[in-house]
Amino acid sequence: MDGNSELRIRPSFLKKEPGKKKNGLFLSWTHFGASRYAVTERLPLTLVSGIPLLLAGLIPIHLLPSIPCAFLKLTSYPCPFCGFTRSFWSAARGDWAFAIYNSPLACLIYFAAVLVFAWNLSGLVVGLSFRRGLKLRIKILESPWIIHAVTTLAMMNWAYRLILGLE
Repeated sequence: MDGNSELRIRPSFLKKEPGKKKNGLFLSWTHFGASRYAVTERLPLTLVSGIPLLLAGLIPIHLLPSIPCAFLKLTSYPCPFCGFTRSFWSAARGDWAFAIYNSPLACLIYFAAVLVFAWNLSGLVVGLSFRRGLKLRIKILESPWIIHAVTTLAMMNWAYRLILGLE
């Protein structure tokens, strides 16, 4: 052994081999270390999902600018997305009873934001590029059932708010 090299003993599960792929049915990943690829792939979605979560946790809802809903002003009925901000903020503050009562769909969006943030932050910190496995590869725009499911959820949430008379 020469003077420039040092002996490193690491368990096999801790060995990082850049560019090596691990494929699975539900999840596959490639280790890229701290490369620019991992940062450019993960950082934008980490920020896009993390900033609303951070703001919702730090800023009280009464300090948000109150922008009236144009649909509500014109029709005197709430739009399909009225109440989302209040529910998102309430979920971030731990008031789940109000969040679910006010807009159940906003709670699903809150969970989705938390999952997207955790997924991308973990990939950024660990230096892994995660991909969906073979069982989870669904092309959203080519799968009309997904579009129908999202539209149905939005309309059900709107009907729920109209039935309860929420604004």
